[in-house]
Amino acid sequence: GGRHRASTTITFGLTGDAELPDRFGAERDNGHYRLRTEEPTRLLHELTDWALSARLELDGLEVTRPSLEDVYLQLTGEDAADEGTQETAP
Repeated sequence: GGRHRASTTITFGLTGDAELPDRFGAERDNGHYRLRTEEPTRLLHELTDWALSARLELDGLEVTRPSLEDVYLQLTGEDAADEGTQETAP
């Protein structure tokens, strides 16, 4: 279904005043970082290597792959918000 080719999302927080280097290209929201990648193993290796060398913890680290529904909506161009407003034929 294309799930294996869709972007994986990696989210985490950092303790104290630590800042993630720009090279990771992360989005920041409410103190948490979000990275999207098609190469999660490579990115996790780089991320954890950086955190270990900086002696930091990646608080609440989560690695999330899109669900089959997410992939379907992406392939069909539908927005998840539109899903509940579609009418079904009788």
